[in-house]
Amino acid sequence: MRRWIGGMMLLTLALVWLGGCQTVAAPETEVQSVAVTQQTGEGARLEVLVLVHNRNDFALPVRSASYDVRVSGLGRFSFTDEPPVTLPPNDSQSILLAAAYTADPDAVEIDHASAVRISGRLWYQPPGDFRELLTEYHFPLPSVTFGQRATLDELTGE
Repeated sequence: MRRWIGGMMLLTLALVWLGGCQTVAAPETEVQSVAVTQQTGEGARLEVLVLVHNRNDFALPVRSASYDVRVSGLGRFSFTDEPPVTLPPNDSQSILLAAAYTADPDAVEIDHASAVRISGRLWYQPPGDFRELLTEYHFPLPSVTFGQRATLDELTGE
């Protein structure tokens, strides 16, 4: 019953404050490159560079990232990160996301012809007291997706 009352109070506050809320444009994303930075018989490390453009007149802190890296012949690997990034107003920021995996003995080696698929999501924190209240009541942060599918050669950024 307490949760229901709390939810109703939050809904009432939302309706009262909704007229004065600041509109937040979702950032735009683009996977710029994927590079194999280390590879041994035991595994590999890839770095995914995502360009994020903030179209707002205010900064947007990035709170977390969740992403999958799929490499042909190796499978899918999932990662989470909390990049220490704040998107500057009306500007772009590159976010470097690391992806490391352990290979089994029969795994193929990554080469420039390997097909790679990147897909993920970035959660960001809009400004304002209302958003802080929503966060306090565990309403999810807004997010934006990113993704790319190509061969590693096409994604190296060279």
